Amino acid sequence: MKKALALVLFSLLCLNFSIDAQTKKLIIEINSIQSKEVVSLKYNSKNQLIYIEEKGPIIFREFTLKYDKNGKLAECLINRDRGEAINNSKFMYDNNEYITEEVKSSGKQLRKITEYNKIYTDNSDRLSKTTFEDGNLWEMFSYDNHNNLVKYSVHSISGKEDIVVDYSFDTKKSIFSSIEGLPLWFWTLHMNNMKWCSDFLGHNNAIEATTLDSRFGTDTKDITYEYDADNYPIKQYYDGVLAKEFKYKAI
Repeated sequence: MKKALALVLFSLLCLNFSIDAQTKKLIIEINSIQSKEVVSLKYNSKNQLIYIEEKGPIIFREFTLKYDKNGKLAECLINRDRGEAINNSKFMYDNNEYITEEVKSSGKQLRKITEYNKIYTDNSDRLSKTTFEDGNLWEMFSYDNHNNLVKYSVHSISGKEDIVVDYSFDTKKSIFSSIEGLPLWFWTLHMNNMKWCSDFLGHNNAIEATTLDSRFGTDTKDITYEYDADNYPIKQYYDGVLAKEFKYKAI
């Protein structure tokens, strides 16, 4: 009896050690093999994301993020091609139904204008929908209990559901899982503008994406990964072909 109890205690100690031994990491580089784009990410001392650089054969963009004294995302400046087009977004959290985004545009290719958008979120701070300028529904987002985006639908201006994407996920750590203070709606809001983030919109990593398009039919993409010892993805494959590689720093 004592021997059996000792074995149980030893097993529990080993399990706790294994969990504690896993190192938290911040993603610092995403290398997209096919597009030859490299994304670099930088953080402050609080492990908040403050800078993103996208660099590729036909793109160069910089994202600068700022936070308020309470740690909320306050500003996101997007600079494309070193001043050709600049969009500076400021976020106001003074409405219970949505977040107000004030966007000031400028640059060599843009005239100076200021626009206001509504970012609709649910009770868990996740993006719930987007709308056209007239208020009609454009996009809808559904999530599981781990904040993973499991269904994404796009509507035409007439209200017809044109595109539906269903996602399945693994149980490993998302590449963004250790970033502090970034609202859950941020990556989802930019998923069509930053394709490299679209498989990691929650706590885990997408392993299958099935797209139903009213024009082109159904397409299913199988997504697999190689993981490091701490269960972070280090390589991603689309239908068996290497798509992305990831680098981290320990925190």
